[in-house]
Amino acid sequence: MLGLLVDSGYLDEGLTVQEFYDVLRRASRGEEVFSRLDADQVEAYRAAVEFGAAMSDMGIDVKAPVDEIIGKLPGFSRNQPVQKAKAGEAGRAETRSGKAEDAADARMDAAIERLDKATYALDDFKTTVGPKVRKEIADANKELAKVKSLLRDAKKERAQMDFRANMDDNEIIEAVEGVRRNIRGLKPGEGHFRAGLGSPMHARALDVPSQEILPWLDTNAEVVLAQYFNQTVPEIEMRKRFGSSDLQFELKQVEEEYDALMAKTKPNSRERRRLATEQRRAMRDLEGIRDRLLGKYGVPKDPDSFWVTGGRTARTLSYMGYMGNVVLASIPDSARIIGTNITEAVGGLPSSFMNPKALMASASESWDMLGAVEMALNSRAQSIHELFDPFGRGSRLERNLAEAGNKFSMVSGIVPWNAMMKTISGIYTSSRLAKAVLAADAGKASKKQLRTLAANYIDASNWGRIARQLEKHGEKADNFFVPHGDAWDDPAAFEAFRVAMYRETNDQVISLGQEVPLAFSTELGKFLLQFKRFAFSMHHRMVMAGVTKADAETFSTAVMMLGLGVVVSRLRADLQGYDQKEGAALWEDAVDRSGLAGWLMEPYNMLSAATGGATSLSGETVSRFQSRNAGAGLAGPSADMIIGFGWEGVPAAVAGKGSYRDARKLMRPIPGNNAVHLQFIAQQIEDAIVGTFGFRPREE
Repeated sequence: MLGLLVDSGYLDEGLTVQEFYDVLRRASRGEEVFSRLDADQVEAYRAAVEFGAAMSDMGIDVKAPVDEIIGKLPGFSRNQPVQKAKAGEAGRAETRSGKAEDAADARMDAAIERLDKATYALDDFKTTVGPKVRKEIADANKELAKVKSLLRDAKKERAQMDFRANMDDNEIIEAVEGVRRNIRGLKPGEGHFRAGLGSPMHARALDVPSQEILPWLDTNAEVVLAQYFNQTVPEIEMRKRFGSSDLQFELKQVEEEYDALMAKTKPNSRERRRLATEQRRAMRDLEGIRDRLLGKYGVPKDPDSFWVTGGRTARTLSYMGYMGNVVLASIPDSARIIGTNITEAVGGLPSSFMNPKALMASASESWDMLGAVEMALNSRAQSIHELFDPFGRGSRLERNLAEAGNKFSMVSGIVPWNAMMKTISGIYTSSRLAKAVLAADAGKASKKQLRTLAANYIDASNWGRIARQLEKHGEKADNFFVPHGDAWDDPAAFEAFRVAMYRETNDQVISLGQEVPLAFSTELGKFLLQFKRFAFSMHHRMVMAGVTKADAETFSTAVMMLGLGVVVSRLRADLQGYDQKEGAALWEDAVDRSGLAGWLMEPYNMLSAATGGATSLSGETVSRFQSRNAGAGLAGPSADMIIGFGWEGVPAAVAGKGSYRDARKLMRPIPGNNAVHLQFIAQQIEDAIVGTFGFRPREE
C-alpha cells in the first residue's frame, strides 16, 4: 500500500511507517493530499479556489454566467470603453489615458478567460482527481485497519510465546488442564455431571474456529436443550427462591442459631456436644440437598476411571435385563391417583364423559404441562433406576449406553406409562384444586381442602386471584371442573396453580425428591442400592404420610394397592413359570409387590432369601427373590447379574448340568428378556439354550 502511494506521487520516497500513519490520519480528518503527477491541475485548482474566495468576498458568485460576473465588478463594464470613446472621440484616441484604458480592458478580458479556465479546471478536478484521491484514502484506511489487527495479533502471540518460554513443565500441564476444564465447564476434581454448573450462564469463548472443534461440539438441539433444562434451570430456580444458588445466607443462619443455643450451655457439656453434632449433620444435609439439586453431589473425582464407567455400564445393563416387566410392577402405583382423587374418580370423571369436549381440553392441558415433559426426558425412570442421563456429558460409551437405556424405556412401556399416569393425575388434580380454590374464596372450604391448598403454597394471599381466573375462564361439567389455564390472563395466578398441580402430581405418581438418603447419590451407592430409591420414597410419601393422616383416603388407597399387588403377584408367576402363591404367602407377596411397606421389605426379603424362607411369616421366599443369588443380592442387582451369568450360568452350561433357571441366568443380560410383550421370543431363546446344553426344561 505504501509503495503504491509513493509510485502514484502522493507520498515522498523514504517515508517511515509512522509518517505514513500521520499522513493517513490527516487525510482522514479532511486535509487535502495531492499527487505530484497532478501538479498543474492542482495549481490551477488552488488558483481557482483563491480567485473564487476573492470574488466571494466581493459578493460575486463565480458559478454565475461570465457576463453577469463582469457586470458586477466594481468600476468596470464591458460597455464602458465604448461609451468613453463616443464621448471624447475627437482628440482622445491618441492620448496616453486612452491607451491605458485599452490596456485595462485587455487585462480584464485575460482575467475573464483565466476565470473560465479555472472554473473548468475546478469542475474537472472534482470529477476526476478528487474521487481518485478519496478512493486512495479510503483504501489506505482499510489497509491501515488490517495492519493494526495484524500488529495486535502479532503482539498477542509474541506475549504468549514469551509467557510459555518462561513456564516449567508443571505449569504447562496445569495450563492445558485449565483449558480442558474450561471447555468441559469443570472445576478441579469435578466430573462430567458437573459440566457447566459452576457458572452455567457465563460465556465461555475459545479463540479457535468452530470448524476446528466441531467434532467435540454438541450440535443436537435436543441434547443442548435437555442439558439446559437439567443444569441451568435448577440454578435459576435456586436464585429466584433464595437469591443465590450457594445458600450461604441460609447456612450462616443455621450456624448462628446453633451458636446461640450452644452459648446457653456449659463448655464441654454433653448438651453442647450433642448440639455440635446436630449442627454438623444439619449443615451436611443442607449442603447435600443443595448440591444434589444442582447435580454436584457425589460427583467422582475421576469420572473417566474404570470403576466409574464400569459401574454406570453395569447399572444400565441391569436395568435393561431386569426391568422388562416394570410396567406390570407399576400397576399398584395407580391406586394412589384414584385414592387421592377419589371424589373426582368416582363422581366427577364419569360425568365428564357426557361432555367429551371438556374432558379432552383438560387432558390436553395436563399433557402439555406434565405428560409431554416426562415423555421427552424420561426423568422419572432415570432417577428411580439410577440410569446415567443420555443428555449428560459422559464418555461416548456412557452416552450411547444411556441412550440405549432410554430407548429401552420406550420399548418396555415405562415412558408412555409414566406420561399417561401423570396426565390422568393432572386431569383429576386440576379439577380437585380448582374446586378447593373456589370453595376457599367463598369461605366454604373444608379443613382437608385448606390443608391441601396450604401444602401447595396457596392461601388467602393468592387464592382470590386464582378464583377470578377460574370464574372467568374455567368450565364446569357437572361434578368435573376444567380450568382452561391456557386462556388465563394473570401470569402470577397461573404460576401458583401450575406449581400446585406439579407438586400434587409428583406426590401421586411418585417422583423422587430429597427424602432419599444422600448415600444413594454417590457412585457406590447407586451401584449397591440400585432399584431401592423408589422404596425409600414410597416409605416417606405413602407409609409415613398415611400414618400421620390416618384418614379414609389413606385407607382406601392402601386397600386398592394391596388388591393390585395380588393381581401382579399372580400375573408374574404365570409369566415367569413359578407356582402361584396361596394363603399367607400370597398376601406376603402382595404386600411386597404393592410397596405398602416401603423399604422395610428390603431387609426382610434379603433375610428370607438367605435362609430359604425360614425367617418369613409364610415360610417361603418372596417371588421377587426366588431367582436371585442370596449373597450377590446384597451387592446390588448388577453384581447379582454378573455372578449369576459368570459363576452360575456359564459353569452349568459347560458341565451340561442345570435347569431352565440357569438358562434364564444366561439370558439375563439380554435387554427385555423378561418383558411381557416379548415373552414369545424369550421362550424360544430359553428352549434353544436348554436344548443346546442339555438343561432340565420347565416341565420336569
